[in-house]
Amino acid sequence: MIRALVLAAAVCCVASAASAQTDYPTRPIRLVVPFAAGGGTDALSRVLADAVSRDLGKGIVVENVGGAGGTIGVNQVARADPDGYTLLCATPSITINPYLQKHATYNPIRDFAPVIQATVSPAVLVVNKDSPVKSVQDVIDLAKARELQYGTAGMGSFSHISTQLFATMTNTKMTHIPYRGTNPALIDLVAGRLQLQIENAPGILAQVKDGELKAIAVGTSKKSAILPDLPTIAETVPGYEASSWFGILVPANTPKPIIDKLNASFNKALNDPDIQKKLTELGVERVGGTPEQFGDYLKAKVKEMQELAKAANLQPQ
Repeated sequence: MIRALVLAAAVCCVASAASAQTDYPTRPIRLVVPFAAGGGTDALSRVLADAVSRDLGKGIVVENVGGAGGTIGVNQVARADPDGYTLLCATPSITINPYLQKHATYNPIRDFAPVIQATVSPAVLVVNKDSPVKSVQDVIDLAKARELQYGTAGMGSFSHISTQLFATMTNTKMTHIPYRGTNPALIDLVAGRLQLQIENAPGILAQVKDGELKAIAVGTSKKSAILPDLPTIAETVPGYEASSWFGILVPANTPKPIIDKLNASFNKALNDPDIQKKLTELGVERVGGTPEQFGDYLKAKVKEMQELAKAANLQPQ
């Protein structure tokens, strides 16, 4: 009788879990953006969250958890229940922070499950509109003449990684000024308190179009369709490449049926012509695909960041 009761209870638990996955979602979903509101990642997250909310029939609440180059928000999601109700907006910072910050307690591969790579976009080297700088070589010459200050969204953020790579490859020294998000750094760049920034295209397109910032070059290995008139940094610094990406992760051990449902919904949104138009306006190109494809991409990026951290002698702080 005891064995029968235990078996019955186990069957009920399995049936209940299967039902929960089939009915998913039954309540609002939390989408954590690990940066301050107002930046490119935030804007992109809200466009996709709105579309996926309509498809799933439940609201996706975007929550900005900024600070420490994205580490605070990422740590929160790593510790969240693996039930599909906490998602993470992942960017390149997730792959480098474990090598830069002692309080980055997560492992980007072990502690998360991939859902989808949504977009890719170029890094853009920008300066103040009144800066005499007109080319990548001008930046290098100026940096060799005096130490330049650059702003970022924090230690380990995309802008930090991209600028550190540039400084390493050009043998120049620059002072890193970390902020709690992209926008606060751009405010100081526009005001002339910083000299340059290498930033993800969505974060700076509005200021470039308004004439507040001057775009010098893109970080992709080939010219970008987003800013086709700009040269590449690699034309002056051979081998330089910096492009950002945006994807969705969930805590490890999230059931596969839930991951597959989320993947299908995000792919549907990315294939919508209206969404594609909005993404282009934000300065990104859609990617899409399977969780497995994003997983392979993420592993490759982690390996790249390991090599960069070693080459630049970056130490956790």
